[in-house]
Amino acid sequence: MTYGSKLSLFENHDEQLSESDVCSYLDEGRLFLAKHAREKGLYTEALKLLSCVNTPEASFHIALVYFLINCCLF
Repeated sequence: MTYGSKLSLFENHDEQLSESDVCSYLDEGRLFLAKHAREKGLYTEALKLLSCVNTPEASFHIALVYFLINCCLF
């Protein structure tokens, strides 16, 4: 049995990511996880994740979580 060339799942160009790229990807991941936590009603977890992200979008989601918390209390 003959197989074709081995294809990798991810392309690797032998390039190192810069520190800013790594930070950007981590922030993007935290933002995704925070939105998921918010949708599940895990507001404390969402706020913890969002507090580590310094972007306007994160600030918007922090405000949204506090809004949802206040709506649920009354």
